[in-house]
Amino acid sequence: MRHRIGLLPRLRRAVLGFPDAADPAPVSVRPPVERAPAPDRAAGRREEANLLQFEAEARYQRDRLALYNARMVTGRPASAVRLEELKRLSAAADARLARAKGG
Repeated sequence: MRHRIGLLPRLRRAVLGFPDAADPAPVSVRPPVERAPAPDRAAGRREEANLLQFEAEARYQRDRLALYNARMVTGRPASAVRLEELKRLSAAADARLARAKGG
């Protein structure tokens, strides 16, 4: 009596080269095809992702500095040391972005 095997197990057996129990003919395995190396598209995507990351970081630092400046203007307690630190972080993020853009 032939056992019923689902489609997925039969496909796995065919793809992996295992002959089906009901099929006496073995499945031939083709040799791998030689391919030319693909262009390095991943490097371009990484550079674009890095540029987007630098833009986001620079925007974040500018926003933090603007919020802290607003805090100082309103008279709420704020530290001049913290303001200088935020200015330094914002300038560093802008410099990283400029370097990433090539400018």
